[in-house]
Amino acid sequence: MVMFMTRFYCQASTILRSPWLIQVRFMCIPRIRLKPDRALDEVTERDKILRPFFRIADVVRHQESHAIKMRRLEQIKWQFGIKNKKLTLAGFMKRYPNIFIVFANPDDGKLWCKFTSSFTDLLDEEDKICDEMESHNVLVLRRLLMMTAAGRIQGDNLQAVRRIFGFPADLLDRLVPQYPHYFKLVEMETSRYVELVDWDEGLALSEFEKKAKQEALDKGMGDIEVRGKPFPFKIILSPGMALRKKNLQVLESWQKLPYISPYEDWTLVKKGTPLSEKRLVGLMHEFLSLTVEKKARLKVIMPFRSEFGLSQKINHLFERFPGIFYTSLRGGIKTIMLREAYVGSDPIQDHPLVQLKKKFIEIVNAGPHLPRAKKMDQNVHEVSVTEVGDADFSEGWSENDDEEETSEAEVTNKMETGCNDMYEDHISSNESEAEVSDFSEGFSGSADNDKAICEAEVAKKMETGCNEMCD
Repeated sequence: MVMFMTRFYCQASTILRSPWLIQVRFMCIPRIRLKPDRALDEVTERDKILRPFFRIADVVRHQESHAIKMRRLEQIKWQFGIKNKKLTLAGFMKRYPNIFIVFANPDDGKLWCKFTSSFTDLLDEEDKICDEMESHNVLVLRRLLMMTAAGRIQGDNLQAVRRIFGFPADLLDRLVPQYPHYFKLVEMETSRYVELVDWDEGLALSEFEKKAKQEALDKGMGDIEVRGKPFPFKIILSPGMALRKKNLQVLESWQKLPYISPYEDWTLVKKGTPLSEKRLVGLMHEFLSLTVEKKARLKVIMPFRSEFGLSQKINHLFERFPGIFYTSLRGGIKTIMLREAYVGSDPIQDHPLVQLKKKFIEIVNAGPHLPRAKKMDQNVHEVSVTEVGDADFSEGWSENDDEEETSEAEVTNKMETGCNDMYEDHISSNESEAEVSDFSEGFSGSADNDKAICEAEVAKKMETGCNEMCD
């Protein structure tokens, strides 16, 4: 065993003499201690909030009447990514009366669901922006296909990332067939593939190359050639993060390797070498650069392994280069972000869909703070979720939903105007739990004499107990 280890280290040291022959499997590099970037984590936090609504919208808007049975949505609830697993879908919708409408269908007497007019307007605006940017979307799709080895991508994979790239919902049914001189649909093994018809050399210029050429022009260096030259990637680390000396030495040697464009023939590059690793970094740099917000979840990148020649452990690539990519772990989901594309929590390059996303966030954040009795849409055969009785949601409605779903606005209002109501149980400890939970209706300030006694306790609970009540 000792002789084997001695021979192993001798071979490794021989290979490490030349930076062009560094093999990843022989490198003994200290583990990079990653540090979170709060500004970039804030971006993924917004995505976590919107994800269930977009997934429900994809199902509902796919229906011809833009409405669907509640029972059907309950059956596929697991696909929506609702964080609170104990909360029923009806309970989730009840928290957002400005987004969802649950109504009794007069034809079958069943409960159906659809979106309010305000949320529908935002979805229509999203479709309008996608239609206005159709020419740009065609270029992005062509460049994605040009980065693959066979010039084709599975249709389901493209449909899964359509919002990331700003593609329309009818990408496969309308957009692709509308441009037969660029794309064609191919049936292979019970799956549809989008195949590239025409190669355009004018599009085979990566965003990294464009930026390097522009910087050279600004410096008066003229038009330069980037491919095959040792152009380094921009390195930005998280606040308070520093690389060790050995990591810096390896990174400097790696940066001196020639740049391989993602539009070049990469099948000749030997896998497992630093040169192959730099090709993968350049490819993922271009992949993220083509997205709307310069980021993508690792889960949607993995299905592209075969098309782009990615390794099964592609996540290790992002961890090895934390100065180029940032991996956010918010919400238990890995999101890969291009560091150089952000300033703080805002992307440098503006996009209409980014501005629209802010409107979605506003309407979603406003939902739990609205009074439950507020009627968002008034139609003859429609009632909002807030007006449907608990008996109508007998298919899984929790008896404690009313108590659990008290909004933060209601709690704050009662803290300011009815502190005695909330803490009546402190005064009358013999009252039942039902009476205490119904404090919003049963008491109207009868504990005036005890207000001075409870003032200190009320202030303490106002500071430390707000989050528990909102939950």
